[in-house]
Amino acid sequence: EENIFFNVKFNNETGKSFRVFVLDENGEPLFQEKYSDKLFDKRFILQNDQDLSKLTFMIQTNNGSFKEIFDIKFSTKIIAEVRSNNK
Repeated sequence: EENIFFNVKFNNETGKSFRVFVLDENGEPLFQEKYSDKLFDKRFILQNDQDLSKLTFMIQTNNGSFKEIFDIKFSTKIIAEVRSNNK
């Protein structure tokens, strides 16, 4: 199966450090890292075989003065084709 890609961009004009979190549907961290890039641009790769219904991307400054949250919900649609072998 193919991977799913997420590009996260954040304009951090002050250059102060911040954290990026990726949380699963239960709020458990899948990823967290500290950065101080002024122009943050990172690609996250998620393996498509993980059974997730929701991901949360959160960017938060270390002092908590800024916090941005993005929720991504997944849904799966199964389409089945049924053929009769009766002639």
